[in-house]
Amino acid sequence: GNLTKLIHLERLDLSNNRLTGTIPSGIEVLENLEILSLGENQFHGTILDHLVKLTNLRRLNVAQNNFRGFVPKAISLLKHLELLNLVLNHFEGGLPSSLGQLTKLTGLELSLNHFTGTIPGTIGNLIHLRELHIAFTRIAGSIPNSIGNLPHLQKLFLNKNVLTGSIPSSIERIDSLLRVDFSGNMFSGTIPSRLKFLSD
Repeated sequence: GNLTKLIHLERLDLSNNRLTGTIPSGIEVLENLEILSLGENQFHGTILDHLVKLTNLRRLNVAQNNFRGFVPKAISLLKHLELLNLVLNHFEGGLPSSLGQLTKLTGLELSLNHFTGTIPGTIGNLIHLRELHIAFTRIAGSIPNSIGNLPHLQKLFLNKNVLTGSIPSSIERIDSLLRVDFSGNMFSGTIPSRLKFLSD
């Protein structure tokens, strides 16, 4: 279909339906779009290369679909983004360090995908982040020390990955933490002393 007639659209919510097929590449003409919710459908194909052109997006939710492909370096173009939710798809490859340029993010939810590589150290630039979910992926390596630079982080879910090394002591600097799940990894060493007092 021709989307150019919807050029003034600011919000598009198609979530929680039984929609199938691919998202038309012409979606990038919706340059005023601030909120795009496609979650809980059966969409497939690659999508993020088109969506990075929607530079006014504040909330992007494509969770629980069959999308695939990589998170492009150009994700950094979405500089107004407050929520990025890619949960439960077939995204793969590494997490680009350019994610650290999305400094307005409060929620970064990437769980239940096929991501590999490591958690980029630039994650510590996301100083407004309240929730970081990177669970049930193939992410390896250690947790970057820069995680301690997230003063508002409340929920940190890194469970069921292939993470190794010790839990960084910098995590003790995060006074706002409410829930932490590091289960199902291969961490070693000792637990930072303040984490011992965290409980549900």
